[in-house]
Amino acid sequence: MHSKNNKIMLGLFILVVGVLLLLNNFRLFQIDDELWWGIAFITLGIVFINVHRRNTIKKGPLVVGIIFLILGTFSILDSIRIVTNDIIGVFFLWGLAVIFFSIYIRHNRQWWAIIPGGAALILGFLVLFEEFRILDNEYFGFIFLFGMSLVFWFLYLIREDKNKFGWAQIVAIILMIVSFFVLSEEFDSQVTDVLFPASIIVCGGYFIFRGLLTGKKTTE
Repeated sequence: MHSKNNKIMLGLFILVVGVLLLLNNFRLFQIDDELWWGIAFITLGIVFINVHRRNTIKKGPLVVGIIFLILGTFSILDSIRIVTNDIIGVFFLWGLAVIFFSIYIRHNRQWWAIIPGGAALILGFLVLFEEFRILDNEYFGFIFLFGMSLVFWFLYLIREDKNKFGWAQIVAIILMIVSFFVLSEEFDSQVTDVLFPASIIVCGGYFIFRGLLTGKKTTE
């Protein structure tokens, strides 16, 4: 049954490509490079997804196939000028984020996928902010670093006996401090001048508190 459906899909795809070529040759429908790239990417996406369907254990072909489908869709949208390139970039980044998050949701041992997924999600928001002029570019460094610190805080919060993410706490704190430093460098004001040293003080106090708490548990 799957073989029959695959042949029908392949035949329909070849038929559509042939019709587009014919219309293009008679100047009835102008096809630009983005549309051809979109068709090529979608074709590769279908091929990789079919490879995954034959062996569902391997997730690599599925991820690659979805990425090609996203690229193909956005290339076609770009060719017919429905949305701007920045909006296409936003949805591409968010599409990547969904792929990485789905990897973790399906297999929670694949915790590494949270990091690139979080980065893609944050970058998508930054592109969106720039497109609609929601925030000035000066804030972007702070937002990205602070957002990544939240990603590592999330890793720390989901720690368990099998996945010891104590190191994620250190990375989260460092990124948070650096984000406030970047903010203080970009803006010369009393508020930003206080934020950076205050974040260091809070960080030091936190580690002292954790050290005392750990020592108390040891004595007990």
